[in-house]
Amino acid sequence: MRAFVAVEVTGEVAAALARVQARLRSGRPVAEENLHLTLAFLDDQPEERLEDLHGLLEQITRPAFSVNLNGLGCFGGDAPRLLYAAAEPSAPLLDLQRAVSRAARRSGMVLQGGEYRPHVTLARFRGPEGQGVLPDLLEQGLGAGLPALVVRSFALFRSDLHPAGVRYEVLARYPLDCLGGGLG
Repeated sequence: MRAFVAVEVTGEVAAALARVQARLRSGRPVAEENLHLTLAFLDDQPEERLEDLHGLLEQITRPAFSVNLNGLGCFGGDAPRLLYAAAEPSAPLLDLQRAVSRAARRSGMVLQGGEYRPHVTLARFRGPEGQGVLPDLLEQGLGAGLPALVVRSFALFRSDLHPAGVRYEVLARYPLDCLGGGLG
């Protein structure tokens, strides 16, 4: 089963990001209900291994926290393939991401290497359609003043490819300690 661990993006933050997506002239926007901030991409995993991971994720205790979304960016250089809202790599976010990655490794998963670059994917592009997208959005003043994402939980997701696009299903949610984070 193809899976990942992420923070769900909903409410005011999802609505603000949907307004950015509505201004796109090209690309395939990520459906508002699919917006998320990935903590660990798990790739294809057997169900037993995901069950082991679930037990380890349940043991993660952290206070709730906020993540600032600080602008827009693209992956892919001169031929952008992905538009994203950048997330500030704050200490609480990086701590949670490391805890999730440790749990995945302890359950026997091999994670992709590389530096963690927290972001929320907004759209994907094929070929040259992403060229000029970021300057156009920045010229419109989009990406500035995005609301902070309040992280009160994270989730284990299943990812299924369908002819109409990808569908995500929450397999389990893991609450963070709202009292400890002072976010109520």
